[in-house]
Amino acid sequence: MVKVKKTVAATQLDYAFSVCVKAGTRSWVYLSMSGGGSDAYCSFNVTAGTIGTSGVGANWTNVRTAMTSLGNGW
Repeated sequence: MVKVKKTVAATQLDYAFSVCVKAGTRSWVYLSMSGGGSDAYCSFNVTAGTIGTSGVGANWTNVRTAMTSLGNGW
């Protein structure tokens, strides 16, 4: 599993980020944002093209996850 974690200044603001990943020797990517003492996170199976486990802490609202194929394994 590849893990990326981003700490944000305040959970009351809107945040968005995207990454481009391609499965190689690993199939799963885990993304997390932390702020206000809690996290919003999600895992993605890039080989199968599916969204795995996601969750949010007490300070996060309206969290959305998405996954889009860019073709050629991306």
